Amino acid sequence: MLYVMAIWLKYLKILKKKNTFKPEAGAEGIFGGSLLGVRSYSGLTFYDWETTSLIRRIEIVPKIIYWSQNGELACIATEESYYILRYNPQAVAAAVSNKDLISEDGIEDAFDALSEIPEIVKTGIWVGDCFIYTNSLNRINYYVGGEIVTISHLDR
Repeated sequence: MLYVMAIWLKYLKILKKKNTFKPEAGAEGIFGGSLLGVRSYSGLTFYDWETTSLIRRIEIVPKIIYWSQNGELACIATEESYYILRYNPQAVAAAVSNKDLISEDGIEDAFDALSEIPEIVKTGIWVGDCFIYTNSLNRINYYVGGEIVTISHLDR
């Protein structure tokens, strides 16, 4: 369970206090998934669930984040566009062993940016490696492997 109390972030694991930390830029919203996402006025920061270590800071402000079931792919939807990223846990493990790979913005290789699409996502879901979503034009589309295909036009 996640709770935002003032600017302090606390989360419980099986109803026992697991960890407490204060995000550097504050917290306007939180997102679950493979990593803990914290939205602030300045962008998005991903943290490790267990250690609350900084994984990556990204200068985009999301409305919502959709993670694939296997935790490998993420869609970050903003007010104007969406981004498809691939999470690289091997790079994170390597950086934990070699602190020289960690900058003030976290682990640069933690994510690979696959696509930026200038389209507004209203709703979405991952099915395997395929992101199915509705957009602001009331179309059902899917994104897979860099390709976008319209499935259907919905009535307004």
